[in-house]
Amino acid sequence: MPNWCSSSYCISGPKKAVEDAKKFIEDALKAAPNKDASSPESWLGQIVIACGFDPDKVSCRGWIEAIEGVEEIRVGLKDISYFYLYSEDAWGPMPEVFLLMIEKKFSGKGLELCYTAEEPGCGLYCNTDSSGMFFPEKWIVEDYDSFHEYFESDEELIEFINNEFELSCKTIADVLDFANSANGDSLHLCLNQFTAS
Repeated sequence: MPNWCSSSYCISGPKKAVEDAKKFIEDALKAAPNKDASSPESWLGQIVIACGFDPDKVSCRGWIEAIEGVEEIRVGLKDISYFYLYSEDAWGPMPEVFLLMIEKKFSGKGLELCYTAEEPGCGLYCNTDSSGMFFPEKWIVEDYDSFHEYFESDEELIEFINNEFELSCKTIADVLDFANSANGDSLHLCLNQFTAS
Protein backbone atom coordinates (compact mmCIF):
# COMPACT_ATOMS: atom_id res chain seq x y z
CA MET A 1 0.00 0.00 0.00
CA PRO A 2 1.53 3.33 -1.00
CA ASN A 3 1.72 6.58 0.89
CA TRP A 4 -0.81 8.93 -0.68
CA CYS A 5 0.24 12.26 -2.11
CA SER A 6 -2.27 15.12 -2.25
CA SER A 7 -1.73 16.99 -5.51
CA SER A 8 -3.32 20.19 -6.79
CA TYR A 9 -2.97 20.97 -10.49
CA CYS A 10 -3.72 24.13 -12.45
CA ILE A 11 -4.16 24.11 -16.22
CA SER A 12 -4.04 27.60 -17.70
CA GLY A 13 -4.03 29.33 -21.06
CA PRO A 14 -6.45 30.75 -23.64
CA LYS A 15 -10.10 30.42 -22.62
CA LYS A 16 -11.28 28.03 -25.36
CA ALA A 17 -8.31 25.68 -24.91
CA VAL A 18 -8.79 25.63 -21.12
CA GLU A 19 -12.51 24.92 -21.46
CA ASP A 20 -11.79 22.17 -24.00
CA ALA A 21 -9.14 20.59 -21.73
CA LYS A 22 -11.53 20.56 -18.78
CA LYS A 23 -14.23 18.94 -20.93
CA PHE A 24 -11.72 16.40 -22.28
CA ILE A 25 -10.82 15.34 -18.72
CA GLU A 26 -14.45 15.15 -17.62
CA ASP A 27 -15.43 13.14 -20.70
CA ALA A 28 -12.45 10.81 -20.26
CA LEU A 29 -13.45 10.08 -16.68
CA LYS A 30 -16.98 9.21 -17.81
CA ALA A 31 -16.16 7.22 -20.96
CA ALA A 32 -13.04 5.12 -20.40
CA PRO A 33 -13.44 1.74 -18.71
CA ASN A 34 -11.85 1.17 -15.33
CA LYS A 35 -8.62 -0.81 -15.47
CA ASP A 36 -9.97 -3.23 -12.90
CA ALA A 37 -12.68 -3.45 -10.29
CA SER A 38 -10.49 -1.82 -7.63
CA SER A 39 -9.88 1.36 -9.70
CA PRO A 40 -12.06 4.33 -8.74
CA GLU A 41 -14.26 5.89 -11.42
CA SER A 42 -11.97 8.92 -11.52
CA TRP A 43 -8.76 6.92 -12.09
CA LEU A 44 -6.01 8.96 -13.78
CA GLY A 45 -5.44 6.10 -16.22
CA GLN A 46 -8.76 6.94 -17.86
CA ILE A 47 -7.21 10.18 -19.15
CA VAL A 48 -4.20 8.24 -20.45
CA ILE A 49 -6.54 5.84 -22.29
CA ALA A 50 -8.48 8.78 -23.79
CA CYS A 51 -5.15 10.09 -25.13
CA GLY A 52 -4.62 6.76 -26.89
CA PHE A 53 -1.88 5.42 -24.62
CA ASP A 54 -1.36 2.38 -22.43
CA PRO A 55 -1.83 3.23 -18.72
CA ASP A 56 0.71 0.54 -17.85
CA LYS A 57 3.39 2.68 -19.56
CA VAL A 58 2.52 6.07 -18.00
CA SER A 59 2.64 6.94 -14.28
CA CYS A 60 -1.05 7.21 -13.43
CA ARG A 61 -1.53 5.63 -9.99
CA GLY A 62 -4.14 7.90 -8.51
CA TRP A 63 -7.57 9.40 -8.92
CA ILE A 64 -9.14 12.84 -9.28
CA GLU A 65 -10.91 14.06 -6.17
CA ALA A 66 -12.44 17.24 -7.64
CA ILE A 67 -12.39 19.55 -10.65
CA GLU A 68 -13.22 23.22 -10.21
CA GLY A 69 -14.85 25.51 -12.77
CA VAL A 70 -12.97 27.65 -15.27
CA GLU A 71 -11.95 31.08 -13.94
CA GLU A 72 -10.27 34.04 -15.62
CA ILE A 73 -7.67 36.58 -14.48
CA ARG A 74 -6.11 39.55 -16.21
CA VAL A 75 -2.31 39.71 -16.27
CA GLY A 76 -1.05 42.89 -17.86
CA LEU A 77 -2.99 43.21 -21.12
CA LYS A 78 -3.76 39.49 -21.35
CA ASP A 79 -6.66 37.42 -20.03
CA ILE A 80 -5.68 33.99 -18.75
CA SER A 81 -8.23 31.26 -18.09
CA TYR A 82 -7.53 28.39 -15.72
CA PHE A 83 -9.04 25.63 -13.64
CA TYR A 84 -7.85 23.56 -10.69
CA LEU A 85 -8.14 19.85 -10.17
CA TYR A 86 -7.15 17.81 -7.17
CA SER A 87 -5.94 14.23 -7.00
CA GLU A 88 -4.67 11.62 -4.60
CA ASP A 89 -1.60 9.90 -6.07
CA ALA A 90 0.59 6.97 -5.05
CA TRP A 91 3.92 8.17 -3.58
CA GLY A 92 4.13 11.46 -5.52
CA PRO A 93 2.39 13.69 -8.07
CA MET A 94 1.46 12.37 -11.51
CA PRO A 95 1.93 15.39 -13.81
CA GLU A 96 2.84 13.04 -16.69
CA VAL A 97 -0.88 12.35 -17.19
CA PHE A 98 -1.72 16.01 -17.81
CA LEU A 99 1.48 16.78 -19.73
CA LEU A 100 0.67 13.85 -22.04
CA MET A 101 -2.84 15.24 -22.55
CA ILE A 102 -1.53 18.73 -23.33
CA GLU A 103 1.10 17.39 -25.74
CA LYS A 104 -1.10 14.88 -27.58
CA LYS A 105 -4.51 16.56 -27.56
CA PHE A 106 -3.79 20.29 -27.17
CA SER A 107 -0.40 20.82 -28.81
CA GLY A 108 0.15 24.42 -29.87
CA LYS A 109 -2.94 25.65 -27.97
CA GLY A 110 -0.96 27.55 -25.32
CA LEU A 111 -1.86 25.39 -22.31
CA GLU A 112 0.44 25.29 -19.28
CA LEU A 113 0.49 23.07 -16.21
CA CYS A 114 1.70 23.84 -12.71
CA TYR A 115 1.06 21.95 -9.50
CA THR A 116 1.71 21.50 -5.81
CA ALA A 117 2.06 18.16 -4.07
CA GLU A 118 2.29 17.11 -0.43
CA GLU A 119 3.32 13.67 0.76
CA PRO A 120 4.44 14.11 4.38
CA GLY A 121 5.49 10.46 4.84
CA CYS A 122 8.18 10.89 2.18
CA GLY A 123 8.92 14.53 3.03
CA LEU A 124 7.69 15.66 -0.41
CA TYR A 125 6.51 19.27 -0.63
CA CYS A 126 6.59 20.45 -4.23
CA ASN A 127 5.41 23.65 -5.94
CA THR A 128 6.20 24.12 -9.64
CA ASP A 129 4.47 27.51 -9.93
CA SER A 130 7.56 29.73 -9.95
CA SER A 131 5.42 32.85 -10.57
CA GLY A 132 3.23 32.20 -7.52
CA MET A 133 0.19 33.21 -9.60
CA PHE A 134 -1.80 30.01 -9.01
CA PHE A 135 0.01 28.44 -6.04
CA PRO A 136 1.71 31.11 -3.90
CA GLU A 137 2.58 28.72 -1.04
CA LYS A 138 6.26 28.60 -0.11
CA TRP A 139 6.10 27.05 3.38
CA ILE A 140 3.83 24.74 5.35
CA VAL A 141 3.94 24.66 9.15
CA GLU A 142 2.15 22.11 11.26
CA ASP A 143 1.77 21.41 14.93
CA TYR A 144 -0.05 18.10 15.09
CA ASP A 145 -2.37 19.37 17.81
CA SER A 146 -3.20 22.97 16.87
CA PHE A 147 -2.50 24.26 13.39
CA HIS A 148 -1.74 23.56 9.74
CA GLU A 149 -0.79 26.80 7.99
CA TYR A 150 0.58 27.83 4.59
CA PHE A 151 2.82 30.86 4.01
CA GLU A 152 3.67 32.73 0.83
CA SER A 153 6.96 34.19 2.06
CA ASP A 154 9.73 33.84 4.62
CA GLU A 155 8.53 37.07 6.24
CA GLU A 156 4.99 35.71 6.77
CA LEU A 157 6.38 32.54 8.34
CA ILE A 158 8.71 34.46 10.66
CA GLU A 159 5.87 36.77 11.75
CA PHE A 160 3.57 33.80 12.45
CA ILE A 161 6.18 31.94 14.53
CA ASN A 162 7.04 35.11 16.47
CA ASN A 163 3.37 35.76 17.25
CA GLU A 164 2.44 32.16 17.97
CA PHE A 165 5.36 31.50 20.33
CA GLU A 166 6.17 35.03 21.56
CA LEU A 167 9.62 35.02 19.95
CA SER A 168 11.76 37.55 18.12
CA CYS A 169 13.16 35.49 15.24
CA LYS A 170 14.74 37.60 12.50
CA THR A 171 15.60 34.96 9.88
CA ILE A 172 14.44 31.57 8.64
CA ALA A 173 17.55 30.12 10.28
CA ASP A 174 16.28 31.46 13.64
CA VAL A 175 12.87 29.85 13.02
CA LEU A 176 14.45 26.50 12.07
CA ASP A 177 16.72 26.62 15.14
CA PHE A 178 13.67 27.24 17.33
CA ALA A 179 11.72 24.39 15.72
CA ASN A 180 14.62 21.95 16.12
CA SER A 181 15.22 22.84 19.77
CA ALA A 182 11.58 23.21 20.85
CA ASN A 183 10.18 19.90 19.65
CA GLY A 184 9.44 17.55 22.49
CA ASP A 185 6.59 16.09 24.50
CA SER A 186 4.34 19.15 24.28
CA LEU A 187 5.32 20.52 20.86
CA HIS A 188 5.56 18.74 17.53
CA LEU A 189 6.35 21.52 15.08
CA CYS A 190 7.06 20.62 11.44
CA LEU A 191 8.30 23.26 8.99
CA ASN A 192 8.59 22.30 5.35
CA GLN A 193 9.57 24.43 2.40
CA PHE A 194 7.99 23.77 -0.98
CA THR A 195 10.59 23.07 -3.68
CA ALA A 196 10.25 23.06 -7.46
CA SER A 197 10.67 19.29 -7.83
